[in-house]
Amino acid sequence: MRIRFLGSGGGRFTTAYQLRRTGGFIIEDKGLTVHVDPGPGAARALRDFGEDVRKISGLIVSHAHPDHITDAAIVIEGMTDGARKKSGFLIGSFSVINGLEDYKPIGSYHLKALERVYKAKPGDIIDEGVKIEVIKAKHTDPTTIGFVWHGSRTITYYSDTGYWEGMERFARDVVIFNLEITFELPTHTHPGVVRRVLSKSSPKLVFITHYGRSVLRYGPEKLARELEREFGVEVIATKDGYEWSGGEEKTLFDF
Repeated sequence: MRIRFLGSGGGRFTTAYQLRRTGGFIIEDKGLTVHVDPGPGAARALRDFGEDVRKISGLIVSHAHPDHITDAAIVIEGMTDGARKKSGFLIGSFSVINGLEDYKPIGSYHLKALERVYKAKPGDIIDEGVKIEVIKAKHTDPTTIGFVWHGSRTITYYSDTGYWEGMERFARDVVIFNLEITFELPTHTHPGVVRRVLSKSSPKLVFITHYGRSVLRYGPEKLARELEREFGVEVIATKDGYEWSGGEEKTLFDF
């Protein structure tokens, strides 16, 4: 199993000013290579970090905000040979497939290039050789989804979310938090949400990523060390290009 963070940034200001890359991340496991939330610059990050877009099996796009969906169509073109070879799958929220208010979905041209498209909702279990369990999120895009990856390791990705009742029961093994802000908002992940989840669960490893501007100002590494001291769990503050391979390998590229 391997996770490669193609970017550690997120939120409007980090994205607009590219304070960190915003390419989402890749999970490689059991013969699948899945790109999660390919935001702006994801296609370039794939190239820069030595990933082959043609080997991507599918996409998971949690919602239609720009820092999660912007490069999705470009990645689809790469994995389908310029939309000439129908292949791969997409798991996306309602907003990603159909659009929502002012947010545009992935266009029908690119959806038709894929072999399978899943309009996912909480409670769905999608089997692509690895079972992917769709979970809820509490965000400004009300159709936002997270997921639990049931592969060689269990990986929980909450996406952008405020706290919702019971979310800690999914924090079992490896957990990825999109830590967007340092202050409290009911629809975004802030340190209080992370603390509330960790106080009621015992994951083996936690990643924080998708940093908003206020998190960068505070210091992701500082937050990670604070959480480790409080909860006794390993917390990794990702950087652009960070790679984790079952806890055995850590590779960082600097560009």
